[in-house]
Amino acid sequence: MSRLSRVPCHTSEGCHLGRPRFKHRGFPPTAISVRPKGLRDKARARRIFAGMTILLMLISCTSSKPVELNLVVAASVGPAALKVSDYLKSKGMNVRVHSGASSLISRQIVNGLACDVVITADNDWMNYLVERNAIDSSTRKPFLGNELVWVVRKNSVQTEDRKIGIANPMHVPAGKYAKAELLRRGLWENVAKKIVEAPDVRTALLWLENGEVDSAIVYESDAVSSSKVMIRERLRSEALSVVFPVAKCQSKNTRTRELYQALLSPEISEIFKKYGFRIIHERT
Repeated sequence: MSRLSRVPCHTSEGCHLGRPRFKHRGFPPTAISVRPKGLRDKARARRIFAGMTILLMLISCTSSKPVELNLVVAASVGPAALKVSDYLKSKGMNVRVHSGASSLISRQIVNGLACDVVITADNDWMNYLVERNAIDSSTRKPFLGNELVWVVRKNSVQTEDRKIGIANPMHVPAGKYAKAELLRRGLWENVAKKIVEAPDVRTALLWLENGEVDSAIVYESDAVSSSKVMIRERLRSEALSVVFPVAKCQSKNTRTRELYQALLSPEISEIFKKYGFRIIHERT
């Protein structure tokens, strides 16, 4: 069998062996073909049909997705609110819970945080929202009651507190309540140097659970939610009234009212009771 020798190519148009020359550089002759117009139209129609099918599928998925509602709550309400969210999900309502110090969540709502219903830990921060037209003031009402308690770790043998965790008394309701009650009892001067300020009351509880402080002043609902702490003293007094108000936010969600009404239902009231809250909206 004879071997074909390669012929050096020195032309700018490319080498060819008995084939027509093509002036399209970079394309071998076999790569250039022209489809009849009818075939091109059919291919274009298939691409358009495929694109429309995908678009319709996306629209269908989007429309079938449950409407998401946003429940924004004070930190101490967080654990109970998550349980409420689970209950409502079983009833076909998709509720996302956002929790934090009342001072923080109130500022966030004013600055655009998505909110359908809000629960703060005192009236001061609800007033803040009213003044900035961030809530529907006609829906505002006392919702939950709570109680301050002084807690320590379970089985603790420590007799003296070197560090006491409380929420920031300048901004956070739990801290303001705690300082006011300690002042009323004449104890503030003795413990002020031992106070370690937390960004919210749940963080003060966490510090106690982790042994970073010796005791903490939190809500009864916080103590109930923890298996690591026990109540040393209840800070009860007629002068101390811990009230968590609720209100609808200025939301355009069509199901906002549905969420608001659900929170007032007996079924959800039972959930809050299990987490150490008192139901006070029944009396309003």
